[in-house]
Amino acid sequence: MLVFMLTYNYKQAGKLVCDYMDHIKIKYGIWGEDMKILLIDDDLTFACQLREDALAYFGHDVTVIIETQYRLSSDDDIDAFFIAIQSDDLRGFELAQALQEKYKAPLVIFVSNNAELVFKALVIGMFQFIRKEHYQEDLEAVFPQLKAELEKRIYSITIETSGRTLTIIPPRIEYFVVINHELIVVSNNQPTVLRSTVKKALNLFHYPYLVQIRRGTVVNLDYVTSVKGHILMIDEKSFTISRKYYADFKSAWKKYHI
Repeated sequence: MLVFMLTYNYKQAGKLVCDYMDHIKIKYGIWGEDMKILLIDDDLTFACQLREDALAYFGHDVTVIIETQYRLSSDDDIDAFFIAIQSDDLRGFELAQALQEKYKAPLVIFVSNNAELVFKALVIGMFQFIRKEHYQEDLEAVFPQLKAELEKRIYSITIETSGRTLTIIPPRIEYFVVINHELIVVSNNQPTVLRSTVKKALNLFHYPYLVQIRRGTVVNLDYVTSVKGHILMIDEKSFTISRKYYADFKSAWKKYHI
């Protein structure tokens, strides 16, 4: 089995916006950390070809790692997964199901010699499907879609304020609250405190799955684990959806799952 990680480093930055949030300078740009794509396939010839094509398309170095079995990676920073599947081998499907449990909406691209497996792959959940017999045709569609999705999911905002430089990745915000004009942003269970309002923060972060549920509370639908009536959970934290925002939240929650 061949496993490779594609290192994709965005260095370009977007425009600088000054005095947007109480004299805070905001710099928009694609997240500067390495992106990683994991490929699992025991067809070494095909895997090497995919590696070369990825290198040619993305224009960045590819690190190749050899593995011997289908299993969850200990690296939690994998951004997309290429998984080879066969009709007589369930390991690829089982791994994809495990990824669905471990990650929120993982980007899974199945690769197979059997095009009919696309129907089973759809049931399990996937981002795309590459047919080996139509490899070049499918690849020309999949790589641009993958790049666009990664750019949408992973971008950062650098904030310079009071001698500090902070970087916030909006898709990785779990929730934020505003108390007395203090904006408390929680990502990876770590709070970042700024000064702002809910409206300004929503405009600043500009992420479609950030949804307001109370006057001073916004949650990221990517991190909502359950919804029962007016109560939602993010991990073990509970949040109450107020009547004013309930209809809008339910509409957003329904669209999120379409």
